[in-house]
Amino acid sequence: NRVKQNNEIVKNVVMGVKSVTDTISWISVNATPLYDDNDHVLTGLMLVISDVGDKMRLSEKLYESQSQKLKLEERIPHDIATSLDLVTQMMHLQKQFIADENAQLVLEDSASRIQTLKQLHLFSTKENGVEFLRTESFFNATVKKVMEEGNDKGVSLNISLNGSDILLPMNKALPFCIMVNEI
Repeated sequence: NRVKQNNEIVKNVVMGVKSVTDTISWISVNATPLYDDNDHVLTGLMLVISDVGDKMRLSEKLYESQSQKLKLEERIPHDIATSLDLVTQMMHLQKQFIADENAQLVLEDSASRIQTLKQLHLFSTKENGVEFLRTESFFNATVKKVMEEGNDKGVSLNISLNGSDILLPMNKALPFCIMVNEI
């Protein structure tokens, strides 16, 4: 109708055509008005109809695949964090059976480093396929953890942060996080 009424050229209009068996076939329609050379009066339409069913099915599969990938990518930091928590808890259990204070400190330091890796994964973000650490979120969580640990040991800490969020590429974020943990 658009071609006839408005003399428009229609390109790549995709539509589903339902058959008598209720199956849908996907087609792409291109239409161009045809005019009489003398009067410029519309005399007909040139239609090109193409079967795009395979393309539509591939597009749908691609969309489903991308949706599943995104769901997995959202879960990975949580799954890693849960696994790192489990390792940390196991280290705390092992510490109870070690009499040597130096060995206990080594386990505590290792558990602390593992928790830093957990924070790294929890506060990472992906932009344009590259993973970054959101430093503001990481620092806030780290400071909160340090203050809680201080309170548990009867030490009152007052720490304030002043700065803006920086997206740090992961190849720089890991050594950065380990250094912050050691401070």
